[in-house]
Amino acid sequence: MKCLPSLSKRLLATTVAGLMALTPVAHACKGLALKTQDGGYVSGRTAEFGLELNRNALFVPRSISFEGTRLDGSSGMRCKS
Repeated sequence: MKCLPSLSKRLLATTVAGLMALTPVAHACKGLALKTQDGGYVSGRTAEFGLELNRNALFVPRSISFEGTRLDGSSGMRCKS
């Protein structure tokens, strides 16, 4: 950047700083696992977003089976808690 005049360097630095200040903060969800006294695990996930979501907690007991539905109405992925 030696070829840029001093004013251009300041303008570039100010522009970059301004764009960084206007960029929304990205929050990431975090996963966690707690080990129980009987050696099992309880897992969970946080929901951290830059905006308020209308969300509710979902508690699923073990050994519950789930089956998704595809857009065409056919059976989707299956899993068991």
